[in-house]
Parts: sequence; C-alpha cells; structure tokens
Amino acid sequence: MKIKAIERLDHLGIIATVINDLGLTQSIDSLIQKDTLGQEHITPGEAVKGMILNGLGFTSKPLSLTPQFFENKPLNILIRPGVEAAHFNRHRLGDVLDLMADFGNEKLFSIVASFAANNAGVSKQFISLDTTSFSFEGEYKEASENEEDHEEKAISMRYGYSKDKRPDLKQLVLEMAVTQDGGVPLIVKTLSGNASDSVIFKERVKKIVSGLEKTKLPPYLIADSKLYCKETAEDLRHIYFITRIPRLNKEEQKIIQEALCQDKWHTLNAKNKFAVFNVKHYDIDQRWIVVHSDDAQEDAKKAVEKAIQKEEKELLACIKELAKKQFDCLVDAQTAAKAIFKKCAYHTLTSIESAEKSSYQSQGRPKKNLDLNQTIKSYSVMPSFEVDLAAKQADIDEKSCYVLGTNVPTQELSHEQVIEAYKNQNRTIENIGFRFMKDPLFFASSFFLKKPSRVESLLTIMALSLLVYSIAQRHMRKQLQKLNKTMPNQIKKQVSNPTLRWAFQLLEGINKVELQIAGHAQDIVQGIKEVQELIIRLFGLTAVTMYQLSENHEFSVGGGAQCR
Repeated sequence: MKIKAIERLDHLGIIATVINDLGLTQSIDSLIQKDTLGQEHITPGEAVKGMILNGLGFTSKPLSLTPQFFENKPLNILIRPGVEAAHFNRHRLGDVLDLMADFGNEKLFSIVASFAANNAGVSKQFISLDTTSFSFEGEYKEASENEEDHEEKAISMRYGYSKDKRPDLKQLVLEMAVTQDGGVPLIVKTLSGNASDSVIFKERVKKIVSGLEKTKLPPYLIADSKLYCKETAEDLRHIYFITRIPRLNKEEQKIIQEALCQDKWHTLNAKNKFAVFNVKHYDIDQRWIVVHSDDAQEDAKKAVEKAIQKEEKELLACIKELAKKQFDCLVDAQTAAKAIFKKCAYHTLTSIESAEKSSYQSQGRPKKNLDLNQTIKSYSVMPSFEVDLAAKQADIDEKSCYVLGTNVPTQELSHEQVIEAYKNQNRTIENIGFRFMKDPLFFASSFFLKKPSRVESLLTIMALSLLVYSIAQRHMRKQLQKLNKTMPNQIKKQVSNPTLRWAFQLLEGINKVELQIAGHAQDIVQGIKEVQELIIRLFGLTAVTMYQLSENHEFSVGGGAQCR
C-alpha cells in the first residue's frame, strides 16, 4: 500500500453538499450564456461554485489565487471528476464575472436565491431591508460610454456617506433584503457610492408594489427610519411595513411626550415597556408603538452627561469672553449675559454679579483744571449657572424611547410581535448578513478588480456565499433541535445553536487520501471524529456519501436534498 496524495476536505464537503442540494450550479448554468467555442473546462455555474468554496474557505486567499486555493483540495468530489485547480484561473473567473454582469447581477441573484430559499423551505413572512457600504483603496476607473451600454447600471466608486467610517475612501453601496428566518438573502443590488438610502428604499418599495400581482411577496417589509418619509408614503400604503419613525419627525416627538406624560405603558419584559397610539400620518392609518428600554436609558444617561459637559465647556468659554467686555449700561450687560443661555439645553442662569468701573473721559494724565467728578461709568458682569435637572431628565426619558410605525392590523400581528420583528432586523441583516460579508477572512483583498462591473459581480458572488452559509446554518440548527442534539461551543459548553463558522472549525483535519493498493487506486476519507461525524450527518445522505460514512446510524436526518 502506497499513499499517492493527501487532499484537504475539511468543511468544504459540507459547502459543496449544500450547493448541490440547492441546485445552485444548475440554476446559474441555465441562466448565464454558455461559451460558444466550448473551449472552457468548467461551466459558469462550476466557476461560481468554485468562487463560493474559496470565499467560504476562510483562508485569507484572494479571488486571484483561487487556483492555489484548490491545489490540495479534492476537486473530483467537490466539483466533478476531470476538474483541475488550473481551470479556476483569473481569466476564466473574469469571463464569468462579465457573463454575470451581462445577464444582470440583481436579476441573477434574485432568481437563484428565490429558488434556493423555496428548496430550503425558508419562510418569507418577515423581510428585513437595509444597506451598507464597501470601501475601496486605490484608483478605480469610471465606466465609459460603451461600458455603460454593456453595464445595465453603470455603477461607479464614489465618495459618499461611509458606514465603514472611512469618508476618505471611495465606495459602493450594497442594498440587501434578507429573511428573518435564518437571515437568508433574497435581494441584492449594488449601487454607486453616493446613493442615498431614502432613494434606494423608495425605488425598492415601488418595485415591490409593482410586482404584487406577479408573485407572492413577503407580507411584512421591515426597515430602519430611512424607509419612512413623505416620498415613500404613496407606495407604503399598498404594502404592510414595520419601520422606525425618524427622530426629526415632529409627530414622533409629540407621541413620545404624550406617552411619557400619560400612564399608558404596557410591560414587554423586565427591561422594556411600550405604549400604543392609533394615528393617521401621511394619510396612512397606523399603529405607532412607543418603546422604552432600560438599556437605552443607560445609554441616554451617558449621552446626556457627555452633552452636558460639552455645553458647560462652551458656556465657560463664553463667560470668560463676556467678563473681558465693558458695557456702558448695566441693563445691556445683563442682557448680554442672559443671551448666552438662550440656546442652552441643559443649563440655566441662576444669578448675575455686576461690577462698576469709573474712568476719565480722555486717556492719559488728567489736566490740572479737569473736574474730577466728570468720569465715565462702565459695567462688567459675571453670570452663574447650574444644570437644569428637569431638562436633563426629560431629555434622558425622550432618548430612552423610540417609535415604531406599522400599518399591519392588530389581528394579524400583536404589538409584541411588531416589536420583536423590528428587533430581529438587526439580528439578521446586520449580525448575519453585513458582518459576515465584511469579515476580513472572507474574500480577503478580493477587490483587486478595477472594472466596476466585475466588482459588482464579485459582490454578487459574496452574496451567493452568504446565501449558502445562511441556509446551511439554519438547516444545521434546526436539525440539532429536531434531533435533540448538541455540540460543544468554544468554551466546551453544549449548545443547540452553534454558528456554522464554529462547526467549520470543528471539521478541520479531515483529509481525502489516495492510496495505491496492488496497482489499484483507492480513495479514503480519514480524520473523522465523533463530533465531526455528527455535523456531517446533519446534512443528510449527500454529505454522508461524500465523507464516506456508513448510511446506517443511530439517528436519521433524511436525504438532505432540500436542506430542511
């Protein structure tokens, strides 16, 4: 017996299994134009599958090094027999990115994601909508006129409001809609770096409304305050929405004050309470739910204290300058002192000390015949102040509250369900979606591409990777709960909801070994321990076969064909 080759399988078999079971490769091949010359070794769908495997490999290898990533990987089982690492060269991948741009990245992703979500049985009842930005270093060319015809959207890297806190860098804006059932992305659209959230949401709502008669759409659209404005109101009345009312809205402030002044609070849990008001705003009948949070109150206290210190510092500087001035009239001096406090939010004037000064009308030594009683009087003032405790507490109370607006009838969603749906907005799209795509290990340094259309296609590849990851994580957790099984987390505690990233780390050390036995080649998979076998079996028969496990086991997890 002789070992011919050792190839690392690790968690890549699970990724390939999920991609296969969801039919992603076939979906992409059915949409993207095939090569007319037939000279390519891998199809567009296989190229995309390879890029997803690279992205979810979490090895810090950029897309340009995909062949190196696959050099020690078992491509015959991850892709198909006959596929080699060299087939994933930058020229082939670049061509596929161009094909995606030709077809339309937004359209491509929506079709593939909808098919995958339906296969996985993902609920589309609650859909979260948000945007983020991706910053780029270096120079990126703008799209030429010919490229604008070639590129449907002609996006460009531009300066804009940076959610990465990097206003010095050009950026692109990514719009994403994900399900609250597992954070599965359904809509992904790339826009130019200076695109506004308000404009993006307005266009998205219009598309949703226009498609109501064509397809089954998510019944509840959830987004932050940028969704709610006068410009989107006309379309919002045609769909169910849950959103946060903007802080600058005067009606929002009135509702909070009314809730604080009246005893209309209902207990949500130990740290939260809410009050409900029926309003008609922008000609839409709504429920406005004022939510008060103890955690938000602690944050508000810190924010207000910081604001008080800043205002006090500014006041002392103004008083110092005022003390240097001399006024001809005491009333004018006092008026100037009072004027300093007119715009103060947290401080109030308590007293004004004045000082009188007499001086001769002319400068220099007085003349011998000058009447010493003919002098000019001037006045200076020194105001005292203190913190307005009532104003301070009122601001803390107001900042401890936020207002949710919804037109969903109470009989469909209770007040508590509306609040929970909004809170899940951050848990899904922020924590699962955007944080995942911005992970430094995910397609590290991939934005070497200088062509905007290819960058847009690469962002679509990243979104497809998120699609696979989120569906796989959702499936793994549901299977653990269904089978009443647990896994050890990072601190060795048994949990039923581990992250897929951690499960991938647990799968490290699994190899496919090619043996030469009596002149015959034989492949075996080695290095599978008990917890690794559990993870593999959670993904069904396809994964069990790929990792060469026995089909007979103490528990059955089904065929895995639909990742349910």
